[in-house]
Amino acid sequence: MIPIIALSIIALAIILAKFWELWRFRTQLGKLSRHLHTLVEDGNLSGALHICREHNSALGRLFDAALLYRAQERVERFCSAWNPWRSRTSS
Repeated sequence: MIPIIALSIIALAIILAKFWELWRFRTQLGKLSRHLHTLVEDGNLSGALHICREHNSALGRLFDAALLYRAQERVERFCSAWNPWRSRTSS
């Protein structure tokens, strides 16, 4: 009987810890996304990346990767559209 009670208490502690972690994630998501949204709207991608790297969590790393991917995609699109060495054929 005692092992069942002890394991039930441990299980309850794990459930509460996970609930606390998800609650913190939810509150951090709102704050971080609002802050990053204003920075990106203003065109301050380097500031947004700095905030992501300061925010030492999985959420910060996720936003960091998304911003880097977005910036890389724009550079590749620009470079493919503007290529002074491509052959120009006249029709």
